[in-house]
Amino acid sequence: MLAGLIFSNAYAYEVEGLKVSGEAAFDYNLVSTGDEAIPAAGGGKDNQYRFNYAQLLLKKDVEKLSFFSRLFYLPTTYDTNGNQNTANLGVLYQLEVFYKLSPKLDIGFGRFLTTMGYESPFRTNNLTYNYTISRQTLYPGYADGLRARYFAHKYLTVNLSSYNRFANSSFGDDNSTSKATEISLTGTVQDFTWFAGYITSRDTNATEKVDNTGASVWFSYKFWENFNFVATFENRTSDTKDSALLYTQSISGTLGYTMGIHNFAARYEHVTGADNINAINGAADFKTANRVNSITLTDKIAIDKNLNLYLEYRGNHADDKAFVKDSGSTVSDASMFTIGAIAHF
Repeated sequence: MLAGLIFSNAYAYEVEGLKVSGEAAFDYNLVSTGDEAIPAAGGGKDNQYRFNYAQLLLKKDVEKLSFFSRLFYLPTTYDTNGNQNTANLGVLYQLEVFYKLSPKLDIGFGRFLTTMGYESPFRTNNLTYNYTISRQTLYPGYADGLRARYFAHKYLTVNLSSYNRFANSSFGDDNSTSKATEISLTGTVQDFTWFAGYITSRDTNATEKVDNTGASVWFSYKFWENFNFVATFENRTSDTKDSALLYTQSISGTLGYTMGIHNFAARYEHVTGADNINAINGAADFKTANRVNSITLTDKIAIDKNLNLYLEYRGNHADDKAFVKDSGSTVSDASMFTIGAIAHF
């Protein structure tokens, strides 16, 4: 989700102007592929308790300056001489510093979160527990750079960003001359919110030039008081002179319904060019499958104002054998059931 959209409602505590919020997630998963996680499904394994992550958001405004940071804690398992160990890693994912040049224009520098995508990294704000495939593969995450924010109208905000290569979901390679340019527009009219963003980069090394592009378009609409509908489109391309264009796109629709403490959601996502995701992002490998369909059904239960319980089913079907089981065989269907909890403030 556009990072600026979550500032106003994410913070629960303020001390001398320092606004603070945070969340921690824990889950238990039943996965049809066993100890082999389903690609782009959050990394959950079968019959596994997991402290998924924790994050802390800090924001401070000082006259014309504003500071925002995201501290992320991610338990990470690694192998040492055949023995598995878990490291408790704390990472400064995001640090943005903005200066207000005028009432309508801010200029910032730091480590930015991309403006692309509907889903928020602050998961409490999302309709589902696990992210879409596109959220994990098709657009960039965090990167160092510069950003200008122009508040053209109460219904329109424009962001223009220039980044180095991305550390994850990366556009480009390690060439220090490579830069990515991202532009996005967003606005809200009553219960309707829309977004359109585009990113492009050209990377050059000793042998070839690579042109990379990505796009994200989404809208959300709240209707009939308790209903919410979200539609998204994302794509990504990588093109070189001597090889075929790598193209992947995702189309998804999510319907949410609130009934008391229950927040139901049904999401359908269709991915075309899934076999190119491995070439673009090695973290999600759908083998030779071109099309992947994913259905997510969620009940987000507000146990308390600071605690959500999630019951979620995710089913995936590919047009080829895309999912590896712990037995070593590959199948075209895979599913996951998640019991999750997020404590937040």
